[in-house]
Amino acid sequence: MENRKRRMTAGLLAGAIGIALAAAGCKLPEIDIAAVDFASLSDGSYEGSYKAEMGSASVKVGVSGGRVTGIDLVAFDSSPVGEPAKAMPGRVVERQGLDADCVSGATYSSKVILKAIENALTAVGK
Repeated sequence: MENRKRRMTAGLLAGAIGIALAAAGCKLPEIDIAAVDFASLSDGSYEGSYKAEMGSASVKVGVSGGRVTGIDLVAFDSSPVGEPAKAMPGRVVERQGLDADCVSGATYSSKVILKAIENALTAVGK
């Protein structure tokens, strides 16, 4: 019960901070996610990361037979409100694309993870 109260308090605090930033005219930078043709990928393991103003992620992506077979979230730094974004690797594997829906309430953190996956799959010299 105590853990639940802490999460609720953290969520309310993060929401209040977001509202205050929006009211002050602050806006999070946009993170654009490019499409990646999973079917064109060579079998293997790909590593990538992305660091943004309010979070970072590092991933390891497994590819076999033109399909992403698994994504390990090696490192993830986010505010408590971004924690639900940890579901993104599973969503990408299920969808077999980077156009997976972001986690509601953790959109920015979701995009940080998606960008790390994109960077892994598009890195030169994989």
